[in-house]
Amino acid sequence: NKKISNKCLTKNFSKFLKKLIPFVPHIAHECLEQIKETNTNEWPKIEKNLKVEEKIKLAIQINGKTKKIIEVDKDIDENNVLKECLKDKKISEQINEKKIIRTIFVKNKIINYLIK
Repeated sequence: NKKISNKCLTKNFSKFLKKLIPFVPHIAHECLEQIKETNTNEWPKIEKNLKVEEKIKLAIQINGKTKKIIEVDKDIDENNVLKECLKDKKISEQINEKKIIRTIFVKNKIINYLIK
């Protein structure tokens, strides 16, 4: 449980309200006045140092039947997906026992192994 300071909340709320000015100017200015924000003409700066880590859910199919849905990093490549699949005991047994005829990989969506 992290405590967030009022100053931090006010700063972020101020940025949010400034972005609302083009859409609802009267309400946004009124709210900015309530939190005692005087600089309403300056657009908030973009913070480039913020890192966004995204995870996605990727379906693993064998012969068109979904066997498992795993959570992986966004934009992961096919080789790394295979490594993640082999970490799961159930999937690795089904893939290792048989020959993979074809692999259908749709980035950020699905991987389908056609096995014989």
